[in-house]
Amino acid sequence: MNCTDIENKLVDYIDGVLSENETKTINKHIESCSSCKNVFNETNELINAFTNETVAQPTSNLKTSFEEMLAQEKKKQPKVIALQPAKRNSYKSVLQIAASVAILFTGYLLGGYQESQNSQKEIATYQTEQKQLKENMLLAMIDNSSPSTRIKAVNYTEELTTPDTKILEALIDRMHNDSNSNVRLSAAEALSKFTDSELVKTSLIQTLTTEKNPSIQVEVIQILVQIQEKRALDPMKKILEQPEAPDYLKTQVNIGIAQLI
Repeated sequence: MNCTDIENKLVDYIDGVLSENETKTINKHIESCSSCKNVFNETNELINAFTNETVAQPTSNLKTSFEEMLAQEKKKQPKVIALQPAKRNSYKSVLQIAASVAILFTGYLLGGYQESQNSQKEIATYQTEQKQLKENMLLAMIDNSSPSTRIKAVNYTEELTTPDTKILEALIDRMHNDSNSNVRLSAAEALSKFTDSELVKTSLIQTLTTEKNPSIQVEVIQILVQIQEKRALDPMKKILEQPEAPDYLKTQVNIGIAQLI
């Protein structure tokens, strides 16, 4: 196997679905090829990121937030200090002391609040960077020359709750242009999770006018009917006018039209 063959089989190698001979060959190649070893490490990191993802948590030594500290202070019983009779103007000293204590206490609370806010920002930044790294590696896998790798990458996108526009555009490109019909079908199924996006809905409708594989057309029709996308009616009716369209596809189209009207 050359490097291209190795890279195309890395996902299957990591999943442990290759034959014993192929596994041994890849093991030997990775040990001797630094380039393929780097690709292996990056691919393995992406897969582990999706299967073992953990949410970053603040460390135990972080101070509580301002609101929590304030609530705790409010619960404390104030100490009553009996003041001895003072001279006529001694109230000024008492007020000055009280003001000083108030300033110090406020500084303490604000300092803790600021530290907590900074820590939260650091955690948010880390989570954003972690998400960006995974998405970049996912995009690379979607463009992989191996159909099985592209399918796995497409399936991974279903685990994303709010995918970046670049991810959606990559899925749409696979659905429209991939040379492998299984990849196109997987992309359509993945996009069904994100039909709140106008970009996705428009692309699914467009697929009905360009896709020639009946199985993919049936899948897209079912998605569009499920979300009650009435703009799909015209391209669905045009499928009925195609003499080469198989009967089962036309049956699905007629069922879909009846549910949309």
